[in-house]
Amino acid sequence: MSEAPRILVATDLSEGSDIAIRRAAALARGRGAALAVCHAVPNALRASVLFPQLNLPVPTSAEMLESRAAAAVVEQVARVAGLEPPAYELLVVEGSPDAAVVELADSWKADLVVVGASGRSAPARLLLGSVAERIVRHASGPVLVVRPGSGSGVLAATDFSDPSLPALSAGAKEASEAGSRLVAMHVVELKPSEFAEAAAAFGAGSIPPSREVIERMHALAVDSLTVASATAGAPDAEIVVVEGFATTAILEAATRREVGLVVIGTKGKTGLSRLLLGSVAESVVRTAPCSVLVVRESS
Repeated sequence: MSEAPRILVATDLSEGSDIAIRRAAALARGRGAALAVCHAVPNALRASVLFPQLNLPVPTSAEMLESRAAAAVVEQVARVAGLEPPAYELLVVEGSPDAAVVELADSWKADLVVVGASGRSAPARLLLGSVAERIVRHASGPVLVVRPGSGSGVLAATDFSDPSLPALSAGAKEASEAGSRLVAMHVVELKPSEFAEAAAAFGAGSIPPSREVIERMHALAVDSLTVASATAGAPDAEIVVVEGFATTAILEAATRREVGLVVIGTKGKTGLSRLLLGSVAESVVRTAPCSVLVVRESS
């Protein structure tokens, strides 16, 4: 018997966290997953090594703050999801919120991290909150960035690279659970720097490919995406292949189709190699009109 999946949701006690907790609880119920709710208390009371005369009674103060934070988290989860411990595991730690969540996700062996798109200090409709952005950048597993919205349907984007292919499988699973159809998308990018490489495969030179070559590239992409979607478990997926810049095309498709979730892939990294996301993944995460699930290729 396989072990139940594990979902970790981060909260900073803001309204954005309300949405994340609600979504994580629903996912846990639907998947029979173990649920943990975590909160990081900033370590503003950390002892000063250079100036010990300035030290406060850190242990007592830290314990008091963590106790108060734990009570606030319990109240929040009960209010927005109707759950009480031990229906979920409560994890309250001291430290930088983004680093704490990433570390807890690893130590708790979370299969999915859920976080709100904006935190307590982020103005409405601004880019992804800095804490959430750093969690997405540095987490070793999939991260769901939750935004409010009434859209339905799942759009999974792939460029057919190894890191992006898991997005189709994850998108197929999400669409199946939501009872909706998967939109499988590929963008034929015709950047000047890529003309030679892309066109060479079709016998074209270093100049921009002709309309005929572009149409052949488009047809090949449709065939490849159809096969990849069926392999991912979504043989009835709607196949969308467009030309343009990937980020712009994905965001436009998500907006026009009013989808509730965009799934995109990036390469999994660990340790010091946990660098920035790919530019497309990062841009989509920051500016999508809906929730975004970032999945990673297994290291």
